[in-house]
Amino acid sequence: MKNKAMLLLIIVLVSAGLGCILYPDMVYLLASQKQGQVIQDYQMTTEEMNKQRMEEAYQKAISYNERRINPIIGDPFSEDIQEESADYTEILNVNGTMGVIEIPKIKVNLPIYHGTSESVLSRGVGHLKNTALPVGGTGTHAVLTGHRGYAGAKLFTDLDQLVMGDRFYLHVLDKTLTYEVDQILVVTPDQTEALKPVEGEDFVTLLTCTPYQINSHRLLVRGKRIKALPAEVKPETMEEPTPVKELLFSFVSLVGIAAGIWYLKRRKKRE
Repeated sequence: MKNKAMLLLIIVLVSAGLGCILYPDMVYLLASQKQGQVIQDYQMTTEEMNKQRMEEAYQKAISYNERRINPIIGDPFSEDIQEESADYTEILNVNGTMGVIEIPKIKVNLPIYHGTSESVLSRGVGHLKNTALPVGGTGTHAVLTGHRGYAGAKLFTDLDQLVMGDRFYLHVLDKTLTYEVDQILVVTPDQTEALKPVEGEDFVTLLTCTPYQINSHRLLVRGKRIKALPAEVKPETMEEPTPVKELLFSFVSLVGIAAGIWYLKRRKKRE
């Protein structure tokens, strides 16, 4: 009876220990799977859209951008940011998703949503209201925001690894826009001058908090639109994360191995 109780205790302790070790990975994998599903749904829906509907969606976005004259830009992480208007959230809205951002160097492939509310930033990348919508165009400057060091999701955690010349891609409706990093700044939350549009330029800035886990400043990684190579035009399929079932199987296997080792040692002592 004592042996059975001891075996049960060991299994419980090993399970608890492995659970603590694997928990962050499991949460991350669940988040990655959800993000991957959102991206797949977005791509499937846009592929089924007819040309007229696609063109109308683009024209609405372009008209919105043309109205962004001297926009008032605030810190996306501030509680003072106003709620998004119905007019804004209806533009480029495909099943609730605005588009997809891909950053190959840091293995980021995330859905882009309207606004920068906490509910948005916990699921993916948020578009900063009052900046241009990410459809490109001369004199536009879109700002995309993501959390860094967010529990349970990678998001923009590795954004500080980007350097001048690195590229990132925006997949919006049936187009892929290519941007090359041309400026990296660290500013205070109230310094938003670098987020304003520049005449004759097509910019997208990726914004997150810095330093890591301190979040007193903002990291601004700006990309300038460049002509894409033919191989860069097609969106990359999101890399499938390890299925949760496989992770659970590994967890159970490790518990079984631990129990087996204990049993063999116990048997050896008896012999």
